[in-house]
Amino acid sequence: MSYTPRPGSVPFRVISFLMRNEGEELTRKDIATKFDCDGASLDTVLGEAMRTGLLERYRTDEGMAWKLGTRRITLPQDIEPTCTNLPASPFRVSVDVDPTAIKVRKGVPLKTATEQRQEAFDKLFATFEVGDSAEFQADWFDELTLQVKRYSRGKGVKFSVMRLTESLAGMERRA
Repeated sequence: MSYTPRPGSVPFRVISFLMRNEGEELTRKDIATKFDCDGASLDTVLGEAMRTGLLERYRTDEGMAWKLGTRRITLPQDIEPTCTNLPASPFRVSVDVDPTAIKVRKGVPLKTATEQRQEAFDKLFATFEVGDSAEFQADWFDELTLQVKRYSRGKGVKFSVMRLTESLAGMERRA
């Protein structure tokens, strides 16, 4: 029970937010949006915090949500800072901006880095037909497995992902 999330990590930021906003809960979508992370991997990312009682997960009408667990810790930001009254740096513009060069795209929302990555994986997986396979670096195995599961659930298709050698892994589209 001595787990303390690393400062700046998703569990750290989630716990910090919930400690500052007593009684709040965060849904999968809230966490993905507020903390720019992959909502599909939250069970893994927040797993240790849940196992040690820092966070609690439960089902709501909108899906899964997280709230503070029964265990409380003091996060580093809650400790009195050692450096105070640092001089504020004045805001200076170092580049001339031409506002006429900026094109407005009506009805086109910006995508987070996670959404862009998921879209790129979706395009890759959509190129696979039944029986197609691909090999990739073994250190990509966990991320690709996570993305394949997310894609498969959403599209109703089947993939098999496996380690082939110590340095090589592969995936195959199944019927």
